[in-house]
Amino acid sequence: PTREKYTDSNVYINSATPVKKGCKFLGWNTKEDGSGKTYQPGNLYDVNQDGGNVTLYAKWTAWKHTVTYDKNVPANSKKTDVKNMPGNQTKIYDQNLTLKSNVPTRIGYTFVKWTTNKDGTGTAYQPGSQYSYNRDSDGGTVTLYAVWTPWKYTVRYDKNVPANSSSQTVSNMPTDQTKTEEVVLTLSSNKPSRNGYIFNGWQAQINGKAVDYQPGAKLSYDVDDKDGSIILKAQWTPWKHTVHYDKNVPANSSSQTVTNMPEDQTKTFDEKLNLSTKIPKREGYNFVGWLLEYGTAIAVVSPGTAYERDQNGGTYVLKAQWEPWKHTVHYDANGGDQSSVPNDQKKTYEQNMNGLPLVTIPCNALDVSIHA
Repeated sequence: PTREKYTDSNVYINSATPVKKGCKFLGWNTKEDGSGKTYQPGNLYDVNQDGGNVTLYAKWTAWKHTVTYDKNVPANSKKTDVKNMPGNQTKIYDQNLTLKSNVPTRIGYTFVKWTTNKDGTGTAYQPGSQYSYNRDSDGGTVTLYAVWTPWKYTVRYDKNVPANSSSQTVSNMPTDQTKTEEVVLTLSSNKPSRNGYIFNGWQAQINGKAVDYQPGAKLSYDVDDKDGSIILKAQWTPWKHTVHYDKNVPANSSSQTVTNMPEDQTKTFDEKLNLSTKIPKREGYNFVGWLLEYGTAIAVVSPGTAYERDQNGGTYVLKAQWEPWKHTVHYDANGGDQSSVPNDQKKTYEQNMNGLPLVTIPCNALDVSIHA
């Protein structure tokens, strides 16, 4: 509106406040470029001049709002440290803002984008892209939230069988699994099996230490290496059994004492074992060897022989095999007709010989002559 001003009369600036979309009114200025004197609505107008017009120009400043960047890390995350976060920026109404080019980094996660909603929805922006959004009022803040993709790691199951083992085949091995950062993984419930060995579980190297896991256990460990993997190695205990030596003497034998009997031994799968070299001794008998069974095969083996039988626990008994002493009994006519005397006979230890009373013969005798 136009108003007249008389010298020595008071004129006050109109109290009406003009409106311009996207701008804030700063007052009335005596110059179009805003460099003159500024009056606020209702202020006393103090310019005096003789005639003419004085134009007061509305002075405007564009609305502005703040753009802030939120690292958007859940409170329950252990990976809260975010590096290279951008600082705040100011957006001017109707002017595009180039967002900061900073790409945040966070161990265990890959930065994907910025979005206007915390849950990852809304308008998406990339670092360095153009931001043109205008608020409906001056001031305020627009928050851009970081969106993260968790790293994923391969969990590999290793049968862990040495190249020189005779038992290479492992059945029921689990397939690889995928572990997501900060998400607990339930390991496969498969229990591998291998001839000659007992499966004891899995073992991983974590931070330089061996950590054991059972099938179906929970795995919370994260490698924190984008291209890393977690290797679980099968743990095996070889079969073992006791090798026991039995003197194998019948209860009705008169020769019960056996000396130089071997002590028990332990046979471990995939490890060589030689039988004891001790040779048992027993009055009236010669030791022949040990009775050994391999399935349907039966053999008598000597002391020191390689023992290759395997079983899971228990005791395998080797029975001593004995051959009784034997000697020849010869009849000598001693001057008589030799054709009239009996034929030679064989005497076996602990067995009576027909036709003659039981005679005790020295143990070192090979042939005995009986004279008529």
